[in-house]
Amino acid sequence: MQALRPMPDAAAGFTLLELLVALVVLGLVMVAVTQGIRFGVQAWQVQARTLAERGGLDAVDRMLRGLIERADPGSNFVRGTIFDGTPHGLAFITELPIPGDGRDAGQVDATLGVDGAHHLVLAWQAHDRRAIAPQAPARHILLDEVERVDLAYWAPAGGPAGAGWQPAWRGRALPGLVRIRLVFLPGSRQHYPDIVARPMRDASQS
Repeated sequence: MQALRPMPDAAAGFTLLELLVALVVLGLVMVAVTQGIRFGVQAWQVQARTLAERGGLDAVDRMLRGLIERADPGSNFVRGTIFDGTPHGLAFITELPIPGDGRDAGQVDATLGVDGAHHLVLAWQAHDRRAIAPQAPARHILLDEVERVDLAYWAPAGGPAGAGWQPAWRGRALPGLVRIRLVFLPGSRQHYPDIVARPMRDASQS
């Protein structure tokens, strides 16, 4: 039987140089994996923040559309001005929906505008002209970082001002459409297209 010869020293294990090369390669792989994970986490955070911001804007969109659609068109029970719109603010009578319910909570005097702290604010109080001491309006901040709200009102054909968008609207008649444009502060990540809503009620529904 032929005797087994001992293996050369080079085949018996890794040399120091090979170990160093392997460690360097492993280190590069770990750096790449770490950078990939960090990028993925940052991308997820940006996406989550964007979705959260968009979700808030969508909720505001639905709320404002609903309030304008329910705007009071005027009736024997409502006296005086029912709709007072300026280029940057709006006051009107509408029906406030009950959250989670299809019913309305009753008529309210609602106002929409931007306060000095750059909040888009909706305020409302019960519409009761007979009240001697009306309650203070409830105030709800809809959005932050709002520089201003630009409003326009569509006059239907045959109106005194002629058809087209008007910068203001006041009186006992409702505009055909209301356009709400949110202008956010410089540097804000929030962006949203114009909200255009149409009052849906007529006097027979009041």
